[in-house]
Amino acid sequence: MEKELDISDLEAKEDIVEKINSLDVKENEYVKIILVGNRNFEINAYEIIKLVENARIVKIKDRTKIAYDLERMSNETTLKGLFAKEMLEKLAGSKAAQPGLNQGELRSLKINICDKETIENFEIKVKPIMENIANNSLENKKLAELKDTLLPKLMNGEIDVDKIEI
Repeated sequence: MEKELDISDLEAKEDIVEKINSLDVKENEYVKIILVGNRNFEINAYEIIKLVENARIVKIKDRTKIAYDLERMSNETTLKGLFAKEMLEKLAGSKAAQPGLNQGELRSLKINICDKETIENFEIKVKPIMENIANNSLENKKLAELKDTLLPKLMNGEIDVDKIEI
């Protein structure tokens, strides 16, 4: 048997455990709990099932959505924080108007984003790529400066390249 459990009004995983433990489960049935709703805290279904006292609850499935506060998130020094900061900056700098929608309403919208573990895994995989991009940008800048220094000297004949073997 499956039971949906809306956790939108809960504040912590301990509240989820308490709510699950208070469920009335008949002796002859086994229950799979499906967590639904919006949440503003991290949960791990495997940790929660370990804390549930009723042995007739055999599985917990997390189908909740995470509702993030963009203002708070934009202060984090993570990829997620940078993304939120850029979104807010674009909203603040936007002059375009959408009838019936203003920036205050947009800022108050809750945006569903992947769970923390997925974001952390993504950041681990993307970090070397981002470092490579930063290193390539720095190298491109140095090469452009070198080109700007050498090209006029080559054109004026200050540097002779006839004797260079390639």
